[in-house]
Amino acid sequence: MPRSWRTTAPPSPADNIRPARPDEIPALAALAFEAKASHGYDDAFMERVREALVPVRVDVLAGSVLVAEARPADACGPAVFAGWGALAWRDDGERYVEDLWVAPARQRCGVGTSLLRALLSSAGESGDRCVFVESDPHAVAFYRRHGAVDAGEITSRATGRSLPRLRFDLAVRP
Repeated sequence: MPRSWRTTAPPSPADNIRPARPDEIPALAALAFEAKASHGYDDAFMERVREALVPVRVDVLAGSVLVAEARPADACGPAVFAGWGALAWRDDGERYVEDLWVAPARQRCGVGTSLLRALLSSAGESGDRCVFVESDPHAVAFYRRHGAVDAGEITSRATGRSLPRLRFDLAVRP
C-alpha cells in the first residue's frame, strides 16, 4: 500500500515565549491587524481600530508584552512570530489581558493557549488575584474554555461598541 507523505508539516504551537523588544513593535502591530481582519471585519472598522492594535512602547519596555515564536512549517529558517499578548493596568485599577493576537496561520494550534497561560502566570506571580479581558465577540468561547467567567460588559475604547468583559480568578486556578 503506498504511503501518503506531507510536503509541509502542520503549524506548531509556540516554541518560545519571551518578552517583546521595541524594534518588533511594527511587526507585532501588523500581526494584530491581520489577526483581527481574519474575523471578517470590514475595511472601515479595521481602520478605526488600527491604532488600538499597536503594542504600547512603555509596556514593551516594562516586559508586559510577550511574543510567541514558532518554527516555520518546513522547520527551516528563523523562528517566526506566531502571536503576542500583553497585560496592562487600566484606569479602573484592574489588570487586563490587554491584547492577545495569534497569526491566522497559527490559530487553533495552541499558540493562544500558550500565550494566555504565560500572561496569567505572570499576573499570578505578581500577586494579582484576578485579571479581566475585554473580549472581541469572536474570542469569548476561547476565554471561557480557559476558565474565564462573565463579568458584565465594557465599552470599547477603540470603537465605542459594547464588548463582553470576562474575569479570570487566579486564586482558584491550578
